[in-house]
Amino acid sequence: MIKDNIRNAKLYENAHPSFKKAFKIILDTPYDAENGTEEFENVKRIVQTYETFKPEEKRMEAHEKYIDIQYVASGREKFFFADKSLLKISKPYDAQKDVEFYDTADLEKSPKAESAILEAGEFAVFFPDDAHKPSLNAGVRCKVKKILLKIPVL
Repeated sequence: MIKDNIRNAKLYENAHPSFKKAFKIILDTPYDAENGTEEFENVKRIVQTYETFKPEEKRMEAHEKYIDIQYVASGREKFFFADKSLLKISKPYDAQKDVEFYDTADLEKSPKAESAILEAGEFAVFFPDDAHKPSLNAGVRCKVKKILLKIPVL
C-alpha cells in the first residue's frame, strides 16, 4: 500500500508500467468531471461523488486482477488496510467482479489492520495483497469526490 500527495506522483511512476499514465489521467481529470467510468487503453477511470460511510456500512475488500489508485479530489475520508493473508474471508473471490471480501467485525481494535486519512490531493495505491476498506467517515460525514483508477496487474 502506498499513500502520498499527488505532487509526489513522479516518485511512483516506475513502480508499474501504467502508473505514469495513471497519474497523468488523475492530473488531467477536470475538477468538475461528471461521475462515470471511462477507459484509457489499459487504465479504467471511475469518477465518484459520495458522502462518506460509517465503518459498518462498508466491507474490507481486495482484488486480484487490478491495482486500485484512489485519489481524493475533494473532501476527506478514512480507510483501513491490511495484508489480506491476515484476514478471514467472508465472501470468496468472485473472478467476474474481481473482488473478495473479508470479515472485519472488530477491525478498529485489530492489530492486523491500520487506518489512514486521505485529504484532498492525496492518493492511496492498493495492490492485490492489500485488503482495503475506503470511503469512511474521518470524524464526521463528508462529501468526497474521488477518482478511482483500475490498473491491470502484470
